[in-house]
Amino acid sequence: MLLSAIWYNGQGFFVEILTIGHACLDFIFSVESFPVEDSKTIASSRSFSGGGPTANAAALLGSWGLDAAWAGPIGKDESGDLVLEDFKRFGVDTALVRRYDGYPTPVSTIIAARDSGSRTIVNHRSAEDIYSLPQIDDEPACLLFDGHALNASLEALDRFPGVPSILDAGSMRDATWHLAEKVDYLVASAAFASSVLGTGISGREEAEKALEVLNRHNRRCTVITLGDKGGVWARGGERGQYAAYPVKAVDSTAAGDIFHGAFVYGLIQGWPLQGIVDFAAKTAGISVTRHGGREAFPSLEEVL
Repeated sequence: MLLSAIWYNGQGFFVEILTIGHACLDFIFSVESFPVEDSKTIASSRSFSGGGPTANAAALLGSWGLDAAWAGPIGKDESGDLVLEDFKRFGVDTALVRRYDGYPTPVSTIIAARDSGSRTIVNHRSAEDIYSLPQIDDEPACLLFDGHALNASLEALDRFPGVPSILDAGSMRDATWHLAEKVDYLVASAAFASSVLGTGISGREEAEKALEVLNRHNRRCTVITLGDKGGVWARGGERGQYAAYPVKAVDSTAAGDIFHGAFVYGLIQGWPLQGIVDFAAKTAGISVTRHGGREAFPSLEEVL
């Protein structure tokens, strides 16, 4: 295994697993139940760490000893310093990160409710797409996007047409929908699928309808994650489903990001799709039994 995901030869960079998108600083507060409006609530615990969909996936892979790099923008501010420090804590290569004057590093406040295991996020970020992908001189093994840094994501797809690409489609936005038809693996949340269907997904029947719509849009491989209801997938004429790992959830922060990181792991191991989604579901399931985002990462040995 290489000591670094990225190295420089004087002209350009070489990358193993490349993730592109959104990184932020997360402040996470655990409460017994979600607070009502215009009230005060005491948190039972608090933590702060780096966050963001592809950023968390890269951190998971780095913690498992894989060569993962994150590419994207952060600001020249204290929050950006902390984001970089946390990447290094998990072994993520940051050679492709670019820092910009006047660009605020994204920051999130996350309320994790113990009684339901759900989390609510308030995020502040710039909508400006300012990041350009530097020169990379060899094909990565895998590409992972989250719908942010659209121009760089499209550039990566153009540069590396033969590299397996995955989209973490967490929420419906123009950029996410644009990437959804271009990647090899569209891994969509129930919220994203609901936006496509125009109605909520309460069970398997609605999920199957949304799957058919998304499968026509992507035409390669589509997975819809349904939280504690498991998920469904389609690839060509194949259809399948997977069960959620049976646990008592206390905090779902970063669970979707962890699913996507584990999906990348299974993909680069060459596993069949059913094995990949089962593995990813177990990894995410273990994480929701613990508090925090990256603090909830299970070890690779634990999942295996």
